[in-house]
Amino acid sequence: MVEIRHATDLEQVHKWVARLPPNAERWSITPFALLDDDTRHEEIRELARALGSGGEVSVAHPNSERVCDGTSEPDVDEFVTNMKEARYSTRIQSLDSLIQRAEQVDHSVLSAFDLYHWEGNGSGRAAIRVRVKQHDTDPLTIAWGAARQPHDAAGVPLPGNVLLDSDGWDVMTSATWSEDQRMVHLHRLCLRLIAATHHAANAAAA
Repeated sequence: MVEIRHATDLEQVHKWVARLPPNAERWSITPFALLDDDTRHEEIRELARALGSGGEVSVAHPNSERVCDGTSEPDVDEFVTNMKEARYSTRIQSLDSLIQRAEQVDHSVLSAFDLYHWEGNGSGRAAIRVRVKQHDTDPLTIAWGAARQPHDAAGVPLPGNVLLDSDGWDVMTSATWSEDQRMVHLHRLCLRLIAATHHAANAAAA
């Protein structure tokens, strides 16, 4: 696996791989992408479970895109028929609500959203926000957003069970992570995604 930090790095990786001799031993580059059909949202659900290690996950600020040719469809109004992409600024909510909006209102598929998940335990527990994006045929990307700790400004743990919703996120204190810590975490998320993909492939082949 080759880790890149900017979208333009993918072209540089292609050039680097092309210089690796001999030809028979060169690596192949297969960017991870989601399907643009009826199974896409099920894939997104699996992706969210993998990134959150099966724990609490919530989302916000979705983008959705139409994957049709603009021809009229039954029960779809003119605006939606001619819509290419929709972008929303929202409060934190469940993934199911975003998918419901995309499928039942916009007749589209999710192409990007902020994903919130917990990481770590005890005093090191933190709430993490990342941006998950996969537009059209572009490779899927996971970008760093922010980290917050369930403590007050004095470092005292917040009482009760802090939820990954807008109210919970707002009361938590911003956590300062170094660039190395951020990249280590993004690398960890990529490994989770790869492991989940392999598990799904093995299950389908069984």
